[in-house]
Amino acid sequence: MSTGVQSIIFSGGALVVSVITLALTQVQRALDNRRIIRQQLTEVLSRITDMQIEGRKSPEAMEYLGPALTSQARLAAVLTDQLPPRLVSDIDYVSLASASFDPIEARQYYEKAISVARTAYYRRLARRGYASFLFESGDYEAGASQFNAALNEVTQPGDEAHAMRSDLYRTWGWYEQQAGHAESAGEKLRLAQDELDKIENLALRRSYDDQAGKNAGTDGRAEASVDLQRSGGPQAP
Repeated sequence: MSTGVQSIIFSGGALVVSVITLALTQVQRALDNRRIIRQQLTEVLSRITDMQIEGRKSPEAMEYLGPALTSQARLAAVLTDQLPPRLVSDIDYVSLASASFDPIEARQYYEKAISVARTAYYRRLARRGYASFLFESGDYEAGASQFNAALNEVTQPGDEAHAMRSDLYRTWGWYEQQAGHAESAGEKLRLAQDELDKIENLALRRSYDDQAGKNAGTDGRAEASVDLQRSGGPQAP
């Protein structure tokens, strides 16, 4: 083999190695960027949850935090758009929906949360938040449908299931009451109490009864988001 041919082969091989190295560097850089954006989204959503917790303490607190919450929600939406769907979890979507002031965007986030939910537990919480949002939007029929769907997600027996159904009926009843649907509200609140009375563990029953009293009249959208964040569910990798 001539020296010229060897030189061409060597140059070609070097070029291939160079191209592969460049490609691998770009891939690594893209992965690093995604990790940074994912971390930023996690931090922003955590701040949103903290503000929602504070805002639930009083109308004045929520009014004061409103502008900051709006700003953080917009930032979270921008970060989400920069990530592939597999890196955004159901918990993220519920948090985004609960903080969004765009009704079309909020619907989309809730529907995504339901579609990617990992278990019936997470689907139930996502549907509860969606149902609350729909009632607040005046779409009572769709809201009732989501509350029913959330109830259907609770299939296991036992005290925890009774507590979950009681919580759903209580939240549903409160929204029916706010909508002026007295008869439907009364029915749902009675069903909530019936489920609560079925809890055999008295300490657990008292705990849920006390919690129901504290949460009466709170924002169901924010409540679902906070509950999801507190559930310990992992964020997307």
